[in-house]
Amino acid sequence: YLVERVEKLERGDWVEFQTQDGGKLKAKVSWRSPISRKLLFVNAQGIKIADKNVAELVEEVRRGEATIVDPVVA
Repeated sequence: YLVERVEKLERGDWVEFQTQDGGKLKAKVSWRSPISRKLLFVNAQGIKIADKNVAELVEEVRRGEATIVDPVVA
């Protein structure tokens, strides 16, 4: 289920990453490579936060170091 959820992330979807100091940092998917399956994450100001492949992100979610933010339904 988790792998499927990460693979379905699209541009504009948000993920919350845990920082080194225990804080949280929200970042959205800005771009997704169709070849390498890498995801590029940026913060609200559009500054690059991270790039991760699907396997890396799945592991971070499993370890509790990242959380996929559910979209708010209005």
